[in-house]
Amino acid sequence: MRFPSRPVLAASVLAALAASGGTVLTMPDGAVVDAAQSAPDLPAAPGAPAQNPADAPTVAGPPVSGAQIAGLALAPARERADSLIAQRAAAAEAAAANAAAEEEKARQEAQQEERANQNAQRRPGNSQWEQFRRDLRKACDEGRIQGQICRGA
Repeated sequence: MRFPSRPVLAASVLAALAASGGTVLTMPDGAVVDAAQSAPDLPAAPGAPAQNPADAPTVAGPPVSGAQIAGLALAPARERADSLIAQRAAAAEAAAANAAAEEEKARQEAQQEERANQNAQRRPGNSQWEQFRRDLRKACDEGRIQGQICRGA
């Protein structure tokens, strides 16, 4: 007969939890060590050399604080964020400069177009001159107009 593995595994986990929970509940109150109590001094092993407090290593400077460690850990992320901000600012400045250049170009084109329209109102346009020349040539060919003007047209 084969044992089902999942129920056996579940039963063993439950048994382990029950055993550990029972052990904690049956411990006497004095067995729990207070975190504020210091560890007792144990005697050194017989073959181990005794340490002199004078031989203890000296600390070269003040201890490193958690804020210093966090600052060092976050420095690359801050640098990357600063570079991204600088890139976006440069892109925004370039876009603003391009927009200003496009606006200036559009303004100049509008001024040129306005000047061209003013000049077109003062004298007939190319299409009007072409129409005039055709009419003049037709009149010369039909004989309605004669003279030197017909030789040049």
